[in-house]
Amino acid sequence: MLRFSLLLLVSGSLVISAQETPRLGLGPAVGFTANVSVPEGFQTTGTPVRLALGLQGRYVLSSNLFVRAGLGLRLEQAEFLWAPEQLVIPWQARTTGRLDVVEVPPGSVRNVTSSVSSTAFEFTPQLIARVLPFSKDGSEDGLYAGLGMLIDVVGGITEEQDWEQVDSRPRDAPSTYTITYDGSVGIGGIFSAGAQFSLGKSRLYVDVSYVTRSEGDTPNPYAWLPARGLRTGIALLFPL
Repeated sequence: MLRFSLLLLVSGSLVISAQETPRLGLGPAVGFTANVSVPEGFQTTGTPVRLALGLQGRYVLSSNLFVRAGLGLRLEQAEFLWAPEQLVIPWQARTTGRLDVVEVPPGSVRNVTSSVSSTAFEFTPQLIARVLPFSKDGSEDGLYAGLGMLIDVVGGITEEQDWEQVDSRPRDAPSTYTITYDGSVGIGGIFSAGAQFSLGKSRLYVDVSYVTRSEGDTPNPYAWLPARGLRTGIALLFPL
């Protein structure tokens, strides 16, 4: 009788554990920041490339709540048009030691192109809550809303300026200039909405996030570029 009772207890435990939602999950994730909100004086040209690649993990707190955290590499590249009067004259700045600017000619146009690129490592912990289940069968599938934070380390920002179309450029002055800015540590907020789908015991999570970021140290002219904007992401999480 005792053996039979123990057998039932073990069998019941196995059945419950087999049906229980995996609490830990880990898998690859990719994100794409679709838009760049540029400050006054900037004008985007072309399509920016702003990718986040890495791993994402989650820990389930309840059927409607879990913690999600991502760790990965972020690559960003974008092009901007400037009016010449907004920029330091590179062929004069080296000799004068001061910030000279081009006088605004009548009818001037934006004809200086800057190609900017940066690389960063980021950590993005979030608390995710289900706001609408897809069904009443007890699954985790549904619509979710999240709130979290961004912590990143930007290795540096590189800018390639093209002055080829500036009429006032001296004939012997180079047409392109490379400027590098120091790296920085940033922190910001993440507000997200997403949907989760079950694939066996694995989970597919698709979301849209609005990411903010600020720097603690002295910002460079492109401190507003890294991470900021509307990001779409997808992650496939396998049970651990």
